[in-house]
Amino acid sequence: MVKKAVSYLMVVLIALMMALNYQLFVFPNSFAPAGVDGICTMIQDLTDISIGYFALLVNIPLLIIGCFLLKKEFVIKTAVYVVSFSIFNIILRQADLSQFIYYTENSTSTVLAPIAAGAIRGILYAFTLKINACSGGTDIIAAIVKHYKPYLNLMNVIFIINMVLQKKVDSINQDVAMNELITAMVGRSLDKRFPDVDNVPGEDYLEIRN
Repeated sequence: MVKKAVSYLMVVLIALMMALNYQLFVFPNSFAPAGVDGICTMIQDLTDISIGYFALLVNIPLLIIGCFLLKKEFVIKTAVYVVSFSIFNIILRQADLSQFIYYTENSTSTVLAPIAAGAIRGILYAFTLKINACSGGTDIIAAIVKHYKPYLNLMNVIFIINMVLQKKVDSINQDVAMNELITAMVGRSLDKRFPDVDNVPGEDYLEIRN
């Protein structure tokens, strides 16, 4: 019971760190990571409505689909992440984080911000998967793909799906490519380096229910 409670707390803390990553590096530098959250970032720029609302709205149908295909614990933890990430972004958008924000004079950092944001995303992605959860969005789709193609690396699948989706909705520029590449590299490295936290050796934490 205590171990399970700790793992859920870790999901919430990871969601908080991811929200801070967006608030400190992504939003102030006018670039949108690929994937669902990237699309939500673009919508936020257009509407001036927090990404938190859009991320929650987009992930609801994906989570419902996940209930029928993926393990219950995986879906519940992912839902906890999505809700926490959305709430934290809504709250942090109202907070004064100016002394912590990294941005250039024209608010278009094309190197350091995408690299920093990508490295942080990669670390958080890896540890989210290790505790039997994901960040929602295209990660859920990637989980299903990996079940049918188990020889594929999940971080690579997420990277490919995100880039394809980005290409469909907008052009792939240097910022997006760099951010996603760093995310995939860091996430894959940590995925190999650290053992799973909530799963016995050999168990597929993304196994689809029969």
